[in-house]
Parts: sequence; structure tokens; C-alpha cells
Amino acid sequence: MLTVDDYGAIRRARRDGMSIRQIARTFHHTRRKIRQVLEESEPNPYTRTNEPEIIPSTSGYPTGRHA
Repeated sequence: MLTVDDYGAIRRARRDGMSIRQIARTFHHTRRKIRQVLEESEPNPYTRTNEPEIIPSTSGYPTGRHA
């Protein structure tokens, strides 16, 4: 996961003339991810994709050990 500071550092590295491959090696991310960072105007906030699964009530289930 990239932080806002990482986004800035990647942009500065590219501005200073580093290739995408060099930036990927330096920051230990794929070239694809580096390109995504450079294309985005600002970092995307984390959003949950799915609602958490609701666990059904266990009141109808037997409890304890049965011999």
C-alpha cells in the first residue's frame, strides 16, 4: 500500500528524470502501479468494496458436547 508521501516521492523521482523501471525498483512496486500513481491527480482514498457479512444468530444451534 502506498502512502501520500510515497505518491509524492514517486512523482519527484519521475520529475527528476528517473525511468519508470528505476522508480519501480527503488520503491519495490510494479511498473504498472507506478504508471497508475503517475496518472492519478491525487491518491485515491481506501474504500471497502463489499459490505461485511452478517453472521446469523446461533441461538437455534446446539451448544456443548453431546456424548
